[in-house]
Amino acid sequence: MDDHSINNPPLESELPNFLQWFYLFWVNRRVFFVFAFFAGILSILISLMIPNNYAARAYVLPPQPSGSGLSGLVAELSQFSGGIQTNEFSVALYAPIASSATILKAALKADYQNSSFEKAFLPEELRDRELTPEEYDELINDIKKSLAVSLEIRNGLVTLTFIHRNAELSAAFLNQILVEMDKFFEVSLKSKATNRRNMIEERIAQVTDSLKNVEEEYVSFRESNNQIQFSPKLMQIDVSMQRKILALGTVYSELFKQLEIAKIEEIDNRNVLNILDWAEVPKKKFSPHRSVYVFGFVLTTIFLLVVWFKLREAEWIRSLDTYSKFWYKIYHSKPGKWLRNAR
Repeated sequence: MDDHSINNPPLESELPNFLQWFYLFWVNRRVFFVFAFFAGILSILISLMIPNNYAARAYVLPPQPSGSGLSGLVAELSQFSGGIQTNEFSVALYAPIASSATILKAALKADYQNSSFEKAFLPEELRDRELTPEEYDELINDIKKSLAVSLEIRNGLVTLTFIHRNAELSAAFLNQILVEMDKFFEVSLKSKATNRRNMIEERIAQVTDSLKNVEEEYVSFRESNNQIQFSPKLMQIDVSMQRKILALGTVYSELFKQLEIAKIEEIDNRNVLNILDWAEVPKKKFSPHRSVYVFGFVLTTIFLLVVWFKLREAEWIRSLDTYSKFWYKIYHSKPGKWLRNAR
């Protein structure tokens, strides 16, 4: 082997680009390993300081198009929403209602462990005094960020998710949100059914009066005209009055049916929200993913070191007696020659 070739190896710039990077890593491998080790230790310590978050989930059945109450309401609204499917429209309906200030404020005021949910969400230093409007709005906004409503494409279920550091609190509060949503829908639909019943009753009263007047007029007409068969004009008036009585009678019958239906809907709005599964206390954490943090932190450290060494390699790396026999053999091997020719 030529001593001159060993003592005067080719410049690094003559190596293929990827070998330059690998060579740079290999020459400084001890530095990389040390920094990677300490970066891993540091990232582990930082990740352990991040508290665990738990995700409680509840599942709600989508409204059925053939149902009554909320199901019927959503199905009717979805027909006027540009062809949106009922399941998708139910998510668009549930999401803003679940995260609305009305529902969240009612849920926060509910009892929880001899206190309220509002106190449970607050830090210790804020539990003994009333919140300012700004602090209360900030609490509501933080809860909204932790609440999500989504649609399961495979089975069409509506999923409500609430994320919090306290697993038991996350499940209890999500269930309370479902309770408040059910109350909201029940009151809204009951009010709608009551208004509908009142409207039908007013219309029935009007039709009853009109029908009574027409019948009295018809009776008076027949008493005054016993021989209407000999007068075409009187026969025409008789047919017209009978037609009016028949029409009003039909309207009265239909309104009476609708009145009975409205009365049934008014008292039959129980279980408005079709809850399939209530939220249970999650046993596994939702986040953080500490292994991902550690792996990403170490890779980022190595990448930054490579870039830093690459920027400073020009003079001082070449001044070192870096090319060992190992690199010399790689450079003059057949794969090395092929790579040099292929550049």
